[in-house]
This record gives sequence, C-alpha cells and structure tokens, in this order.
Amino acid sequence: MVDQFAAALVKMIRYELNNRADDLASGKAQSMEGYRESCGFIRGLAQAEEWIKDLATKAEKGDE
Repeated sequence: MVDQFAAALVKMIRYELNNRADDLASGKAQSMEGYRESCGFIRGLAQAEEWIKDLATKAEKGDE
C-alpha cells in the first residue's frame, strides 16, 4: 500500500519537475527572479522525491 502511494506521488512530482525543467530549457523564464524561482522549485521537488523514496524503502523494510 505504501509503495503504491509513494510511486503515485513520485510520478506526480517527476511530471511537474520535468515540466519546470523543460520550461527553463526553452527559455520561458521572464526574468532572473523567475529563473531562480523555477530553480528553487525544481530543487525542492527533487529533494521531496528523494525523501519519499527513502521513506518508502524504510517502510518496505519495516524500519522507522
């Protein structure tokens, strides 16, 4: 159950992360502030993705 939830959440995060990265690669940032905001958003999503994966692995093993 936890693994399905984690997989669905990671999929949503990865989708949004890819969209933001594509926007940056396409030059859609209107300003340096917008660029930094997108970079911070991507960094936050990447960190959240790692935390979810780590927690799912620990839950699978029965660790806390």
